[in-house]
Amino acid sequence: MAAAAAAAAAAHRPMLATVTVPRIADGHGAMLAEGRVIASLKIVSWNLLAQCLVRRELYPYITDRSATNPLGQKARLPLLIDVLLARDGLAPAGADASNGSVHPAPSAPLADIFCLQEVDAKNWDDKIYPALTAAGYDAVFRAKGARNPGGSARHGLAIAWLRDRLAPAAPARHVTFDSHPLSTPTAVSPVTTNAALLVALRLVRPSDTSLHSSAAEPQPQPPTDSGLGVLVATHHLYWRPTANYERLRQTRIVLTELQTLAADLGVLDWPAFLAG
Repeated sequence: MAAAAAAAAAAHRPMLATVTVPRIADGHGAMLAEGRVIASLKIVSWNLLAQCLVRRELYPYITDRSATNPLGQKARLPLLIDVLLARDGLAPAGADASNGSVHPAPSAPLADIFCLQEVDAKNWDDKIYPALTAAGYDAVFRAKGARNPGGSARHGLAIAWLRDRLAPAAPARHVTFDSHPLSTPTAVSPVTTNAALLVALRLVRPSDTSLHSSAAEPQPQPPTDSGLGVLVATHHLYWRPTANYERLRQTRIVLTELQTLAADLGVLDWPAFLAG
């Protein structure tokens, strides 16, 4: 049962990249100045498969129909949160190991930055966001566009970051592809309701007062004099397998918006990371 539940929770497995942050970033996400590593960031991208999108027929190998079935929210949601809060791939502190022992509290969080897609809106408000903030993260969430006018989207995108390492340099930007000048729906271009979320995050020092924000959404701060930071975007592209052109156009929009964000903030030398 535990193995099946873990498989269901990780239907879309998280992707981890370790980067070093400089004015110029190397291929591993490290920031370099004159060849010297200044900072290293771990970025995880994960499609959580929102509970509202779970379809049992897509998982025929999971036959359990009991109250604890791995596709049900009662089983999946705690597993999702456990993975987010695990540190360096270990079970969360206090979790029982297979031999009945207890793991010690690990030293390093799984990620400095999370890029999350298909985040269930209700679960975000009720469970995921409170768990992340309690674990030392600040975060932003934006719902995906509703397909019908006046309707509400049931899932969306989120970016979370460790508040003792990073702080927003500007308000997060939400891009809805269907309303963008480069992708206005036409007779041959579908209404996709897809979107992207962008943030500019500056590296902070332990003495930085912005580390202890209690606001519901973290307040932006101007970039520090050191000029160190990263631009991060996560997106949910059009899903149809044959829609390669539409996905390409949506990716172009995200890259264009990242360039615009960097230019607006005067941080064209910050490395940018795209996840989705």
